Amino acid sequence: MVPRATAVLVLSAVAAAAQAQGPPVYKCVDAAGRTTYQQEPCAKNLKGAPVELLPDNGLTQEPAALEAQWAAAAKVGQVMAGMPKRHVRSAMGTPTEVRAGTAAERASEVWIYRNPGGGRRIGFLDGRVVWERGEDASSEPPAADEAADTAARREAKP
Repeated sequence: MVPRATAVLVLSAVAAAAQAQGPPVYKCVDAAGRTTYQQEPCAKNLKGAPVELLPDNGLTQEPAALEAQWAAAAKVGQVMAGMPKRHVRSAMGTPTEVRAGTAAERASEVWIYRNPGGGRRIGFLDGRVVWERGEDASSEPPAADEAADTAARREAKP
């Protein structure tokens, strides 16, 4: 009798979990690039696939002190290692470009910000900042003639 009761409890829990997820959601993209989300599979003339929606059961919340630290940094336009995407978007705005990261970059996604004075690239892994690189003139190596000129001046000093 005990195994049967256990089986009923397990089946009830599985059924409740399946019901809590709700119906599947599909992301569909038409020929013009417009995206829609719907509960039915995409029409044959549209690109699309099911989207996995994960419920937020509180496990994704960060400690209040860390959230406050990230919010303060974002308020002054700073990005910190470990910072989630939502705070980076708050700090920097919408990126100019988003692309997949590479194994060499050790990032799954790279956000690129371009402006007249240079730019910034921010690498994410699992939705969190793992690195940030500036692309302005100060972060580039010196030009060959500039490096030679600097070396010549050092040698000329007494």
